[in-house]
Amino acid sequence: SNPDGTAFAGDPRGHLKRTVDELEKKGYGFNTGPELEYMYVTDNEGQVAPFGKGGYFDAPPLDPTEDVKLETLMCLEAAGFQIDRVHHEVAEGQQEINFRYSDALKTADNVILYKLAVKTIAQKHETTATFMPKPFWGVNGSGCHIHQSIIDLENGVNIFSDPDTEYGLSETAIHYIGGLLKHAAAMSMVVTPLVNSYKRLVPHYEAPVYVAWGYANRSAIVRVPLAPGEKNKVTRLEYRHPDPSCNPYLASVILLKSGWEGIEKKIEPIADIQENIYELTKKQLKDYGVTFLPEHLGEAVECFEEDKSMKEIMGDFLFENLIELKREEFESYQKFTGVEWAASRPKITSWEYERYLTRA
Repeated sequence: SNPDGTAFAGDPRGHLKRTVDELEKKGYGFNTGPELEYMYVTDNEGQVAPFGKGGYFDAPPLDPTEDVKLETLMCLEAAGFQIDRVHHEVAEGQQEINFRYSDALKTADNVILYKLAVKTIAQKHETTATFMPKPFWGVNGSGCHIHQSIIDLENGVNIFSDPDTEYGLSETAIHYIGGLLKHAAAMSMVVTPLVNSYKRLVPHYEAPVYVAWGYANRSAIVRVPLAPGEKNKVTRLEYRHPDPSCNPYLASVILLKSGWEGIEKKIEPIADIQENIYELTKKQLKDYGVTFLPEHLGEAVECFEEDKSMKEIMGDFLFENLIELKREEFESYQKFTGVEWAASRPKITSWEYERYLTRA
């Protein structure tokens, strides 16, 4: 709060609370469930290296992190987390601990506590847990896919679900997707907020590049998860764009308000895509109406600044200060490398490790 007791306009948590309070006055609740990936890393003769050689769903001895993960789980459960699943992810040293979804404000609070617990307990076990989006080039980066649903508070009905449609997705949900796709490029500055974030967003590493959506399509920025054998029981949308360095409060605000704009204005998205989007030709992408996410943070700042909805969504203070901070961040990186983005992108620099490894 400000000294006079009024709300500080730059408080991300306060901004999310006001946003969900406004939604509740309309009779709706916003639920989110993030999938935060991270990596255990170590020092190998002065170089940052993965801790362990395991891959997707590997167990000991390939994954030597069982002790640190077990203590982390015990800590999270003692703090009230309901853990759904834990497993080794695709890249060496990469992990994912999924906890139960909740209302957006509680979920964002949980993200802060989750990251603190993961990092602190890793340090106790003489390793480092990093939420840096892309610590190593040539392998999968760490994402933070955010599952979303909106509930009618009067009757508990999920307004994204309609069992009478082929896949169970309501017209309201389709308009929500329309809002997400419309503002995806602008949202990049908030949901993928680091220079390093854009080294994750490259084809073929399970990270989105194209602004598109589809049913059970992991190459799309918006995936509609389908339960096996229950294709008409959609309950949520998965936004695959964010990474774990994003501020969970601001990410929730920008997702909800962008999607809600889609509902209010009945924004129609492009047609859903079933194919692997990475394998489509330029002509096919154009025919579908697929657009691209920003190539780098500098471009993301421009997209955010030029989107007329962002100032209203974020408020003047956050809008102006985020632009200034992120523009300075990209310019600092460019000054350090001294080369064009395309030349520095396939390398993780000391500038990034120093700035992001333990702070992301």
